[in-house]
Amino acid sequence: MMRALIMMIALASGLVAVFLTYPTSDDGRAEAVFVDEQPEVLMQEVLVASVTIEQGEILGTQNIRWQKWPEAAVHEGFVTRDSRPEAIDDIAGTTMRGRLFPGEPVREDRLTASNTSYMASLLPAGKRAVAVKVSAESAAGGFILPNDRVDVLLTRQREGQGGVHTRTILRSVKILAIDQLADGAESDTLVGRTATLELDAEQTETITSAEASGMLSLALRSMTDPHDTEVVSLPEPEPVAALPEIVLTQTEPEREATTIRIRRAVTVETVTLP
Repeated sequence: MMRALIMMIALASGLVAVFLTYPTSDDGRAEAVFVDEQPEVLMQEVLVASVTIEQGEILGTQNIRWQKWPEAAVHEGFVTRDSRPEAIDDIAGTTMRGRLFPGEPVREDRLTASNTSYMASLLPAGKRAVAVKVSAESAAGGFILPNDRVDVLLTRQREGQGGVHTRTILRSVKILAIDQLADGAESDTLVGRTATLELDAEQTETITSAEASGMLSLALRSMTDPHDTEVVSLPEPEPVAALPEIVLTQTEPEREATTIRIRRAVTVETVTLP
């Protein structure tokens, strides 16, 4: 009797499950499910670095290639295959004005002609490269590297007063190179003998005059400081007190009177000469 009751309960449960899973639409057909298709992403071929390209390296087929890039992310400075299909051949032989990593797009404004010197290619329009003498003591112990910003200080002796005087003559100047190294990414410290600064015409005159009149030192600035350069005028030389006028006159020494005696026959005459 118990076995028959269990069988009846199991059969009833199965019928309920079948009823719940059966489609309830009026026409008995299964409902269709529609999935929205993702819009197609438009792509363009962009010229990129195929390997790491160091600053000053010459471009060619060995280090640049075409790569698909989302059209919406293509910057106007990128080199695209649609606009310049022969770009690899055209750009071959030019020099890179900065470092590129693999897959990074090549920009027109970071290229320079191969017949331009390396340092000249790093200079923006209107700027000059000026080298000044430095040492470990005058260059923050060797922690000043290319692309850092520094203040330039002048130390010189006070005119006619003794002692020395230091003042800042340039602020927020960019370091282009230390000795012959123009990229300090491979070193944490670099003790060199010369630092090449990026200056404009007015700053060039200021620092040339300052170097001739005293000792220059570089003070490293924080990378979070603003990069607006500033020229601080040099102090005018302190006037030197005029020396009293000295007039030299030559006087003849006084001569003593000379007395002579002249004998004439039996008489003697005494004569005094002036």
